[in-house]
Amino acid sequence: MRELKIFSGRANPQLAKDICDFLHLDLGSISLGKFPDGENFCKIEEDVRGRDVYLIQPTCPPVNDNLMELLIMIDSCKRASDCLSPSAPCMRSPSFSFSTCV
Repeated sequence: MRELKIFSGRANPQLAKDICDFLHLDLGSISLGKFPDGENFCKIEEDVRGRDVYLIQPTCPPVNDNLMELLIMIDSCKRASDCLSPSAPCMRSPSFSFSTCV
């Protein structure tokens, strides 16, 4: 069985803690914030390659900020788990971050 990782956005961290307590798991380490120009920042602080990842982020008000943070968290997890070996290169399009490894 694959290892499970749970990460929380900033909308409701207590909900993610309660879910982790119920499942007897540790909450994943993630850095979230904003750059000085107001853009969202996300850094996954743990290895997620080969693991099942769940992101807990309600879309409660302010909906735009929370939804954008969720999308950036999804993108960060995808990029953190991409395969980067020379025998299986990943093709990336500048406008699409969700690529497939061949």
